[in-house]
Amino acid sequence: EPLFRSSIQHGIVISGENNEVSGNEVYDCVMENKATAKTITSGWSQCVAAWSITNDQFSKNILFENNYIHDAWGEGLDFLKCDGCSAIKNNITNGFSMNIYLDASKNSLIEGNILRVTSSEHDTVWGGACGVGLASESGNDYKIENIVIKNNVMIGTRMGVYFFQIGPAGYTNVKILHNTLWLVSVNPFWFQNPNNSPAFCELRNNFAYFDWFQEFSPKSAWTIGNNYYYNYEDVPYTFADTVGGSRAAKTLDLNTVFNSKGGKCNYYDTNLDVECLRPSTTPNDWLKLYHSGSKPSIQVETDFSGCTRSTTTPSIGAFEYSEGCKENAENQGTSGDSTDLQVKYKINYCTSDSVKIVGDFCSWNVLSCPTLSNEGNCVWGYTFTKPKDSMTFKFV
Repeated sequence: EPLFRSSIQHGIVISGENNEVSGNEVYDCVMENKATAKTITSGWSQCVAAWSITNDQFSKNILFENNYIHDAWGEGLDFLKCDGCSAIKNNITNGFSMNIYLDASKNSLIEGNILRVTSSEHDTVWGGACGVGLASESGNDYKIENIVIKNNVMIGTRMGVYFFQIGPAGYTNVKILHNTLWLVSVNPFWFQNPNNSPAFCELRNNFAYFDWFQEFSPKSAWTIGNNYYYNYEDVPYTFADTVGGSRAAKTLDLNTVFNSKGGKCNYYDTNLDVECLRPSTTPNDWLKLYHSGSKPSIQVETDFSGCTRSTTTPSIGAFEYSEGCKENAENQGTSGDSTDLQVKYKINYCTSDSVKIVGDFCSWNVLSCPTLSNEGNCVWGYTFTKPKDSMTFKFV
């Protein structure tokens, strides 16, 4: 994969329309900020960014996917006046101030990213990076508008999702759905009172393990339902929902509610494998996350790994409990040159009698749905149009 490192300012900056930035590793960027990082309060650059074409002409439809951005002395990934831009399946670790930052942007999607802080080396004067930050810092009258933040995993960040009021514009139509926030040091969600009157905002089906909580302002702009908040003292936090009836939060045994991988998960380590936050294979334990009085309504059809969510009892957080969601199954088949291959992949979902398999650089036949053994092994035939040692694909 392309590697960008040790840049004085940005690692990658792009503007325009209908562009893609994928499969890159970027680190040690914005090195000009390193010497003063612990004292400055504004003025740093971005490590990776989509910029506007001109001051008033937004970039459009730029995709950032499967990038590894880490140990940055500026924000990890920024959208600055970006319309229809997306951050999907990126791993962003130890950004400065923000791992992902949307500035005066609209119609944007933040989905399936791992956003993490594992070290204090890149802390600002306020502490480590937030998972996702929203503002109109460079936007004049351009407010944050029509943003979907779903199926992300945030570990060790200072805040989870944070809107801060700067400049004249505010936000509206922000949806935060099915995210898992773990070891958040301050606020899982904090939206300061904006200068505008926001509407059509939703906070639903999120799981947050955190230190301290700040409510939304104005709460009247938000539909809030079936989120679970659990603080560092192992005490469930009650935060009044606006929909869904009453709730009685429950104390949880983390090693039974989550997949502890045979006791190998250290839930207090920010280098935690995200698979440790997948629901336990014992559904009754996972269902303890449901609040008394109501169960979540489905907000996102698939989860972090592409598993189809239950339409009747969807799990909260980024990961869906599903018997069909098997990890690291073995697939043995034959490539186009008749060479036997053992290919590691994730089986994301399989219920129908016939499925179409979609994978990077590969053409797959339509096959009968395999019967999975307890170990998650199955055998079938396939044909590569371009061989690849490993892949992740989904059934559709």
